[in-house]
Amino acid sequence: MKKKILLYLLLFSLMLIPSSCGKKDCKAEGCSEEIYEEGLCKKHYFEKAIKKGIEEIGDLFD
Repeated sequence: MKKKILLYLLLFSLMLIPSSCGKKDCKAEGCSEEIYEEGLCKKHYFEKAIKKGIEEIGDLFD
């Protein structure tokens, strides 16, 4: 039983290692700012959110 628990803990920790070494910069082309949310810096995240909001408003009038 103890070996099973140890094995599960080891497997769980091995799954976490790659996620902790992920990309730290904005995924927008040419941007090297720190990630804010969804892989984007604050500027590009809010830019994307505003564009999405405008599209949704436009869909209301179609």
